[in-house]
This record gives sequence, C-alpha cells and structure tokens, in this order.
Amino acid sequence: MSAQLDASRIAQLRLAMGSELEGVADRLSQSMSSAIEELEAALRAGELQRARQIAHLFRNDALSVGARGLFEPLERIESAARDSQPEAARRAMDELGQAWPATRAELERLAGRGGAH
Repeated sequence: MSAQLDASRIAQLRLAMGSELEGVADRLSQSMSSAIEELEAALRAGELQRARQIAHLFRNDALSVGARGLFEPLERIESAARDSQPEAARRAMDELGQAWPATRAELERLAGRGGAH
C-alpha cells in the first residue's frame, strides 16, 4: 500500500472485513469519483452550502481508509464553504483534484481492479 491510504487502517479493515474489503474499496472509489464531480459542480455554481455537505460526507469516506491526501483538502473545502470563502474552497478543490488520481488508483488496486482508469 502506498502513502495514499493509511496502511494500518487498511490492515484493520482487511482483518475486520476479509474479502469484503474489495467490494467496499470498489464502492468507495465510485462514490468518491461521483462526489468529486458533484463538489466541482457545486463550487462552479457557487452553491457553498451544498459543497459543504458534499465535502463533509466525502471527508468521512476519506477518513475511513486513511486517505489523508483527500481528507485535508476536503476539510479545507468544508471550512471555506461554511465561512463563505469560495476562492479558498476552489484552491482546496485544486489540491483535491491533484491528490485524487493516485488515491483512486490505490482504491482500485485494493478492489482488485489493478488501478486501471
């Protein structure tokens, strides 16, 4: 496992879930991809309340697998949206966009899809 996902968290999940972890990782990869699209759309539309809600839910998913590269920008998006700071939210969204491809690849490998995308 690379630094994209917390190895100790993945080990805990693997112990608790066994082979079900592959399906969970696959669903997380898909839901996180959708969340990024929804978050980008909300920020483009200036819908900060919606962006805050999406970032909060997405942050919980990132936390579940120890995806710190996603968690930190999502936390900043949530905070900036709550504080009505659209520029700060967009900057954090750019960071999220940079971190997402490597994290998605790790989730896909964990799901047994080899990271192809």
